[in-house]
Amino acid sequence: MNFFPKPITETQWFIALLIAVAAVVVGKVVYWVIKNVVHKLTSKTKTKLDDIIVDMIEEPIMFAIIIAGAWYGLKTLAFGEKVYLWIGHIYYILILLNVAWLITRLFDSLVNHFVVPIVEKSKSDLDDQILPIIRKGLKIVVWTVAIIVGLNNAGYNVGALLAGLGIGGLVFA
Repeated sequence: MNFFPKPITETQWFIALLIAVAAVVVGKVVYWVIKNVVHKLTSKTKTKLDDIIVDMIEEPIMFAIIIAGAWYGLKTLAFGEKVYLWIGHIYYILILLNVAWLITRLFDSLVNHFVVPIVEKSKSDLDDQILPIIRKGLKIVVWTVAIIVGLNNAGYNVGALLAGLGIGGLVFA
């Protein structure tokens, strides 16, 4: 198995590193623009929904830019086909985890802003007990689906894992 079909020069490593560092800088600049420019624009609107969405997508967008920059930096190097396949699986998992992070952040913030005030105003204690369970349950579902899809697309057999979880769930119940 040949990881490097042809030698990689120091210049190629430097260019790959430069692309990755440039992606970090671009990610920070985009984060700054969202934090300082877009937030000011959304704060002028009457609704809070756009403020919440913009606030929750800042970090995942920055991380996505960094992931893309690192990917393009590594693509400039002359690795073997198996190495690129392996790196592609890692990046696919990173992208899925980033999307799961975005979804859970957005959901949690929307619940905090819209649902929690309604629950606090109600006289019933049932909704006070059910809301945390639903929030944690949805987070677990989102992260579990992201991890399972990521592992499945990375080439791992998740059928056996799901069967084991199903049997474990029956035992637990």
